[in-house]
Amino acid sequence: MNCSTTVDVQNRQFLIGNFGASVFITTYIGIYGMGIMVYFAWQFMSDSRESHENEIPGEFFP
Repeated sequence: MNCSTTVDVQNRQFLIGNFGASVFITTYIGIYGMGIMVYFAWQFMSDSRESHENEIPGEFFP
């Protein structure tokens, strides 16, 4: 009996069984990461708008 073939079959079954879980985790982390990036971009844009509102307009200077 060839033991390497048995181990190979067991490893292949392990990888196939966890394929759905790995896809789910990768998708979950991707969506979560994208949400964090969008949130910080939105915060940065709102901070940029507020800082422009507080600046002295160009008409003030002669």
